[in-house]
Amino acid sequence: MKRNRFLILALWLALALATGLTAAPAAQAASCYGSGCAGQDPQSTGCSSGAANVSGTEYWASSFSRAMRNSGTCSARWARLVIDDYLPTCCYAISTAIESQRYYAGNWIAGDWRSRRVGAGLEGSFWTPMIANLSDDRARVCHRLEAMDGSWYGTWNCSGWVS
Repeated sequence: MKRNRFLILALWLALALATGLTAAPAAQAASCYGSGCAGQDPQSTGCSSGAANVSGTEYWASSFSRAMRNSGTCSARWARLVIDDYLPTCCYAISTAIESQRYYAGNWIAGDWRSRRVGAGLEGSFWTPMIANLSDDRARVCHRLEAMDGSWYGTWNCSGWVS
């Protein structure tokens, strides 16, 4: 009986090696690139794997932070909002956005705008849909707070532009 188990295991191993199969799961490949990622979710497309914050776009408050994320694999960017403590956000919603502009004929013109509203009292990580990260674009991330009656507390608070 032990010999049969060994023989089955040996045959399976030989077949796996011959066909290139491995026991470890393959890394998820990204399903979009550049402008093909615009409007898509960075998690479901695989673009969030290996992504990093873009320097100079981070903002920290007592209960939340926001930053621009960049995926070199997908050539795309998005805004991420992390709410660490729901108690200070119990009474207002937070919206985050990412905006791009393109340099054309000596002027910066509006490119893409993607936003996400997060309801009052929630905690966790939230992100906008993606925008393309093209060589002639610049982008910034923003946030603003919304009162229970739907009015906004001031204007958008944005990072500086980054290329």
